[in-house]
Amino acid sequence: MSVSRTDYIMFGWKLPIHLKNKNGAIDLWADKFLPFIEVPNGAEYALIIDQMCGQYIVFGNLLARATDDGYCWGFSSLDFSVNREAVILKYTELFETDTPPSEPYLFIFSHFG
Repeated sequence: MSVSRTDYIMFGWKLPIHLKNKNGAIDLWADKFLPFIEVPNGAEYALIIDQMCGQYIVFGNLLARATDDGYCWGFSSLDFSVNREAVILKYTELFETDTPPSEPYLFIFSHFG
């Protein structure tokens, strides 16, 4: 079995693996989440589900990503801006909640899949 690694820079949230909203448990494998899970190049938002190494979910504005199949980061100058209000709005719409769990924040992480 091989494992691949993808590194991400995102503006959003690290969330617990079991999410709930006012309607109860959220089914992260519902059709409405698939465009965010199967993240194409150029995607604005991403939903990363880790059920293997840390039991977490990450959702937010995808600013950069690098994979271990030859597209790794070299020394780069990152120039990006984030729209805090748009990220919060996307979260509240997608997860059907009135407010996000906290203020969104900028972070970098590696996901193994």
